Amino acid sequence: MSSLTEVSLEDFLDLYKEDILAHWDISEWNDFEVSSKLTITCMVDFNRRRLGTMSRDMLPAYKKYGKKRREKTRDKYFYDNPFNRIHGFIILEDMTDKKNIPKDKKVLSISYICSSIYSNHKGVGKLLLEYAKKYATEMKYTDIILEVANDIAGEAEVEDGGEGVEEEEEEEEEEVEEEETIQELTNLITHEFWRKTLRHRKNEEGTKPFHNVDQTYIQVNIDTYFAMYEDLEESDECFSIVGTDDNHYGGKWYSQGKKSMDRLQTYYEKIGFVEDHNVNTEWHCFSEIPFPAMILTL
Repeated sequence: MSSLTEVSLEDFLDLYKEDILAHWDISEWNDFEVSSKLTITCMVDFNRRRLGTMSRDMLPAYKKYGKKRREKTRDKYFYDNPFNRIHGFIILEDMTDKKNIPKDKKVLSISYICSSIYSNHKGVGKLLLEYAKKYATEMKYTDIILEVANDIAGEAEVEDGGEGVEEEEEEEEEEVEEEETIQELTNLITHEFWRKTLRHRKNEEGTKPFHNVDQTYIQVNIDTYFAMYEDLEESDECFSIVGTDDNHYGGKWYSQGKKSMDRLQTYYEKIGFVEDHNVNTEWHCFSEIPFPAMILTL
């Protein structure tokens, strides 16, 4: 039986506020508003006797590290950094209000699911999926949807996207101090969550580290959770269509990205998800990046 407990990100920050402020040089935050559309749940180890997640096999090498490397390693594994108590997290979004979703559907999207690379627990991803199904059932959703993200299709979109919108050179100088404090906190959470998504892929040259999701994607979700964005008008533009062109759903980058995450997609299929491009191309639930879209009907 797992010793991990499901806790909302909001509650985790409340429980470990003093520890976070003691470990990280950030400003103390006050009460904050969270989104009504986004739910972020963490799998947390509350064991006070456990020092962290470092395995015994790592300890001999750790003891030989220099000071800087020891500090960097400790910050990833030891519980004096409270975020290391989070062994996985899941971001859920209510998609029911999207205008292209059928009126008889109440849809929950798994925006992202992650088991930490630094966790010493097995089956964290399974626990998170079981939580998502339980939550969806209790809240009377009809379907759960997700994308099988990968670092191939996403990178290709960046490379082939043409000219982007230029960033504003000047920003407003006056900002509300409370907003700055929350932004400081969301930046820290993004940093801690994103590094948990690190993975390793074997190739002919050896083992290559990679993240199958961009850090900006995590940042946007965290900022949205803290209600830092106003609701934007939904657009019908820039959604992938089924076709053979490189950037289309079914095209070159879709195929290569899908192949790279074949084991993960097969795992989702075993628990009941099926691929359905209509979730992207007809319902417009996801972005223009051609990730495989999947659905589980409850």
